Amino acid sequence: MKVLILSVGAGSGHNRAAQAVEKAFGQFSAAEPIEYLDCLTLTNTAFKDLYSKGFIKAVQKAPNLWNWAFEKTDMPWQGGDLRGWIERINTRQLRKKILDAAPTLIVCTHFMPAAIVSRMLGKGELSCHLSIVVTDYYVHASWLTEPYCRYFVAHEEGRVQLEAYGIAPDRITVSGIPIDPIFAEPADPAALRRQFGLPTDRPVILLSAGAAGTLSAREILELLATIRTPADCVIICGRNAKLKSGLEKAIAAAPGQTLRFHIVGFNDQMDQYMAAADLFIGKPGGLSSSECLARGLPMILWDPIPGQEVFNSVFLLEHAAAVAPIAGATLGYKVDAILQNPDRLNTMKRSAFAAAKPAAARTIVETLLTTHRQPPVTRSPSIK
Repeated sequence: MKVLILSVGAGSGHNRAAQAVEKAFGQFSAAEPIEYLDCLTLTNTAFKDLYSKGFIKAVQKAPNLWNWAFEKTDMPWQGGDLRGWIERINTRQLRKKILDAAPTLIVCTHFMPAAIVSRMLGKGELSCHLSIVVTDYYVHASWLTEPYCRYFVAHEEGRVQLEAYGIAPDRITVSGIPIDPIFAEPADPAALRRQFGLPTDRPVILLSAGAAGTLSAREILELLATIRTPADCVIICGRNAKLKSGLEKAIAAAPGQTLRFHIVGFNDQMDQYMAAADLFIGKPGGLSSSECLARGLPMILWDPIPGQEVFNSVFLLEHAAAVAPIAGATLGYKVDAILQNPDRLNTMKRSAFAAAKPAAARTIVETLLTTHRQPPVTRSPSIK
């Protein structure tokens, strides 16, 4: 069985999900060879910028416009003609790559390649199994395409949502969002704290700033200044070197704060930092939320991207694995209320573990090994 895993580097989550599925496939000799591809590498510069840089700029500079676009395009089985036309004229090289690869099975962790492969199946240009892995806790209409073979969703309500849209119940698997299995491996928080130079006798807060963050160094420190509980705070800046430098300079200029700061750039140890922390502050992306749940790490949700991350917030809040301040001025109040109540903190940790699906990638692979011969189908004709 020849597997092709397709993603899009719009943010990092879709690619991380694809890499998790690739890693899980690698554990089974029946699924070789395996190839993972960021589809944007086979498109022109303008199209690539539209999907990657355009997404980040829209979120940062015009969140209300992004929210409007999210809502206006969230119409199941309607519209999409313009998007389809744009994709067709900008993805010729990608389509050739898919045809040349002649895969038995294609897994998509982004809706763009899913739509392209679906159109190729519908025209008879391609014959393979198409599975679509939804990487948020809400299924936006962009994920809907036909023909398809199987959908994988994050939770039970996602299954109900897809059934309402005409997706066949026997073609839906509630797998969870695929994350690297390393997030489910046992870890020793005390040992990790010593490794990272963190205390074992006071709380550790993990804040994910990242390259797509909208806050400046000054704004981040002003936000954290509302925290009154003595703690150590690890700030992960990702590839944003400007933010890292700004934070280091600002902290050096204002010593003696309640929090002790540890500023970290890009690294591949996020699973270990999560295992060492007591509390996470950041955006509720589909992958980062699933990773926190797998580590049993309670979340303080801050500044979610309008649309998909708001729906992710609803899931996390409903499962008591997170809280959300109503304003920046109350973020410290939320943090203090949790860190100063060990019973509440432990309850949130248990809730996070209960909502987690750390084996999602393996579930996806094991399901496909037994269902990859299913032919493509279309939605129920009663659904408009």
